Amino acid sequence: MPLRTSAYDFPEATSVKKPRPPRKSTGRRNVFERLTDTAYYTGSHRERFDEFGNGRGIAGREYIYAFDGLTESPSRSHEVYSSVIKRSRKPVVTPGTLGVQRFGVQIPAPRMMWLYRNGDKHDDGTPFFVRPYIKTMEALYQQITKEITPIAGPVRRLFDQNFRVVTDLEDIVDGAKYLCTSGEPPAPYDRLEKFLSEWVVQKSQTKVPSQFFVV
Repeated sequence: MPLRTSAYDFPEATSVKKPRPPRKSTGRRNVFERLTDTAYYTGSHRERFDEFGNGRGIAGREYIYAFDGLTESPSRSHEVYSSVIKRSRKPVVTPGTLGVQRFGVQIPAPRMMWLYRNGDKHDDGTPFFVRPYIKTMEALYQQITKEITPIAGPVRRLFDQNFRVVTDLEDIVDGAKYLCTSGEPPAPYDRLEKFLSEWVVQKSQTKVPSQFFVV
């Protein structure tokens, strides 16, 4: 029998595989298992699951977000297993006072009057705003006198388009026309055409007194 000196001369030895040694367990899990394990969650995400890994639903979100913050402390134990009862929250701004807090005390918009000089048929009217600092009729007369420079003297009486005397500031209508006199009656009609040309305040039952007109 010839002497066998190489591995090719021993075919029965090459077909036999040695068993691999068992892999030692390191106790580590792959990254996907760790990402889905609720035990590794931190912060607010940890409170969304119970100790069995089941989601708590709104109980794991509402309490922490609205009332509890994101950190744990002796006053925040994070032990919530059911929906919480909403606590009454103090409003940031008292209802109805937001405009006051942002822009100060709101005052009503000033009313506008169209003023006409008595007896001046060429007067096209002067716009005048009744400001909040005008509290009395006397103060109103003084401001109007400075504004329109009446013919016969300082303004002492106001007439509306119905020729009624204005006796109170509350009677002034926004945007209406008013005739300014120094106490005398209104001028003849031919000198008040522009004052009566376009009626701002009309009342069908009101008649213009005929004694004010001189024909």
